[in-house]
Amino acid sequence: MSVLPRNRAWLGAILFLTTQALFAAYPSARTEVRMAHDPMTGNLVLFGGQTDRDSATQTSYDLAETWLWLGERWVQHYPSVTPPARSGHAMVTDTNRAQIVMFGGRQGATELNDTWVWKFDNWREVVTPNAPTKRIRPAMAFDPLRDRVVLVGGEVRSADGRIFTAVHDTWEFDGTTWTRSVETGPTVLRPLLVYDGGANRMMLLGLNEKAETLMYYWNNETKAWDRQTPAALPPCVNQSNAVYQQHNNRVVVHGGVCQNSGITDETWEWDGTTWAKRDTTNTEPARVFGQATAYDPSRSSTVEFGGTVAFSSARDDTYIYKENKWAVAGIVNRPAPRSLAGISSDPDADSVWLLGGLVNEGYAPDFWRYQAGQWTRITNDKTPSACVAPLMSYDSDRKVTVLFCGGTEGKMHEWKWAANAEGVFAGEWRVVEGLKGFPDARRLASMVYDPQLKKTVLFGGFDETRYRDDTWLWDGTTWTEIKKNRPTARALTSMWFDPTQKKVMFYGGIGRPDPEDRITRYDDMWSFNGTGWTKMNVTPTPGARYGAQLAVDPRTNTAVLMGGLLLTTQTDGKQVQIYADDTWTWNGSSWTKSTTPSPAGLGRENAQFFFDPAADELVLYAGWKGYFISDTWKFASGTWSLEKEPYRRGVNLPRRRTVR
Repeated sequence: MSVLPRNRAWLGAILFLTTQALFAAYPSARTEVRMAHDPMTGNLVLFGGQTDRDSATQTSYDLAETWLWLGERWVQHYPSVTPPARSGHAMVTDTNRAQIVMFGGRQGATELNDTWVWKFDNWREVVTPNAPTKRIRPAMAFDPLRDRVVLVGGEVRSADGRIFTAVHDTWEFDGTTWTRSVETGPTVLRPLLVYDGGANRMMLLGLNEKAETLMYYWNNETKAWDRQTPAALPPCVNQSNAVYQQHNNRVVVHGGVCQNSGITDETWEWDGTTWAKRDTTNTEPARVFGQATAYDPSRSSTVEFGGTVAFSSARDDTYIYKENKWAVAGIVNRPAPRSLAGISSDPDADSVWLLGGLVNEGYAPDFWRYQAGQWTRITNDKTPSACVAPLMSYDSDRKVTVLFCGGTEGKMHEWKWAANAEGVFAGEWRVVEGLKGFPDARRLASMVYDPQLKKTVLFGGFDETRYRDDTWLWDGTTWTEIKKNRPTARALTSMWFDPTQKKVMFYGGIGRPDPEDRITRYDDMWSFNGTGWTKMNVTPTPGARYGAQLAVDPRTNTAVLMGGLLLTTQTDGKQVQIYADDTWTWNGSSWTKSTTPSPAGLGRENAQFFFDPAADELVLYAGWKGYFISDTWKFASGTWSLEKEPYRRGVNLPRRRTVR
């Protein structure tokens, strides 16, 4: 293994951006998510949300993740106490007590009415003598003059669980208990609540039965909501968001979805007298609902994350609204949440290379270097910009990383990292195209380098019509198909070069024995001798699964397999797929299952699992478990450990506002 000098100089053709520690990059796509400002740290705190429906498990997942927005990037936080997963809840900042209050929502088919407080970077449940009934999508805001969190309405489920009905009550939370102040208030649907600091009054927006916008102010003398009729109102407040901007004393309403297809996404501001639509046509995000929105007083801006793009799917973008313009926050310090990226461990460069993979928007175009816990993004004018289904392997004889873009016929790439004539280390892409006998376009194939044959081996995949059973060898010049002893057609196998048997092997996968057969999940194992495949007789096995993560540990010459989509049988006899979290080790002749309990959150498929030659450790990054993730785990001595990013917490407490 080579050791590169610390004082490297880089070729001008390559630009290295900011290097950051390897932790979660930013939250995955989600909707019905909430966010509020933490007065003690100056950060925004995001919690929960719901994923799109996962086709593999036929489930939408409610999340229990806590994320912090630091003003320029996200950090996933792992508090010692975490509330149950939820979506459609409410979160507000209690500025008098320097804390965040969260209430209700739902977890799956169960509505919630629990109350939680975020303070000192941790969650604490407040068990109250009274509480609003269980509900989703309540409106909530904090009144600093009356020192109360105010909650209005929401939706409750019928006894048979089939119908959601709007409720129109008003509740107040004093930090200890909830008290109902209005039994039946304005009969608005999908209410929005915001404290108008300019008027020092609580504002309520909502829809009538005709989907028209209504506006109210709270009258503390009469303990009732007074209807307001300004000349204009935001036309679409169904599942939109409202915040009060302290720096300009404006209430901002953004997002939402309405039946009127002529209404595009709009931003409206209230100056205390008039609602006005802002001209943000060139910067407006796509029409979205269910997003998290909060005002960031530390930076005089409004931040928006996630939500469902109207008539489409959940997003993972972060937008900043400032000076009447929206802008996407460019977060490029670490790879985005993803799966199925091209990954290659390069011991000669003490590096791991990652290219592309599936992200929320499709196949990513980015290229990264990982070394000893640090990610560095690399840009190069010859970097493949649209690589569909990337496969990467390191050719240790020619000292190049081979890249096969499965969606592109007749074209491939090679990446070489070496010293030039002046001894400067740099990288260079070489495009290989116009080859005869090139493998057909495909996704979900497997590829590794065989140092015994001195060739790269590619097997299987899916070509959008059928699962494939073909095998190809690349020697640096020519692709050659091997037609002898084909395995059963399949994709998403776990394939590696076994240093003990000195052969390429694969385990599991998903496919069809014949094109007309039903989908089959495999638990078999095959070895390749350069001329054909042999089915191995191995017992026990890790079970029928596909998309499992596998990496070879060169220190022990063992292969470690984790997770994947595993076919299991429930107690009622029904077979279901789950994101497995078990770990198995292959020693060259047999599999052994780890008896150490798997930590929560480990289960996934199609993650990037690799050996880091710079730090001599196994690293697992990102993957898919019903949604894209970007967390980082390390495996050592049979145990998984989650990497957590430290951050500097603010220490200046806010001054309590005194009511006179």
